[in-house]
Amino acid sequence: MSRSGAEGERVLGIDPGTRVLGYGVVEGNGCGEPRLVAVGSFRVERAGEGYASLLAIRRCVCALVEWYAPGVVAIEAPFLGKNAQSMLKLGRAQGVAIAALVELGLDVQEYAPRKVKMSLTGCGDASKEQVKGMLSSMYPAEGIMELKDFDSTDALAVAVCHYHSGRAVGRTGRGSWGEFVAKHPDRVRG
Repeated sequence: MSRSGAEGERVLGIDPGTRVLGYGVVEGNGCGEPRLVAVGSFRVERAGEGYASLLAIRRCVCALVEWYAPGVVAIEAPFLGKNAQSMLKLGRAQGVAIAALVELGLDVQEYAPRKVKMSLTGCGDASKEQVKGMLSSMYPAEGIMELKDFDSTDALAVAVCHYHSGRAVGRTGRGSWGEFVAKHPDRVRG
């Protein structure tokens, strides 16, 4: 896993959707808040029927990696919504994005939406507007409040979350069993 907050570390945050793919790129400066490199979104082209839009998502992700050369990519984990069909489509979009990133050899870290909100606002139940407001206060000269969609601010939020925490979903504050055994061989029997 990439160390968070390292000077020069570039983090690409992605919020892949079936219609809009949001992205945010931050770079470590060695202390404090990361420097904002880029934030925006792509409209995913609806090229005919079937799965052509998934190919468009893959192309967008590959282009972002080529343009910004991140050291790590942070992506928001899917949340269970009320509409199963929407959840399935979102899962496909995220799967395509993650597969493209792994194929490119990048470290991909996934964060729960609640963790991202907590990291930025101090409240895991914060609204998208509150997250956007916090990002705007962190980057006042960057026009965050003028962004038309939440996809770009969601992506930027997950990048900033990774920069500050570097802890992936599913990991506890105690680390892995492998780390424990390596640090405490005297406490393991067998």
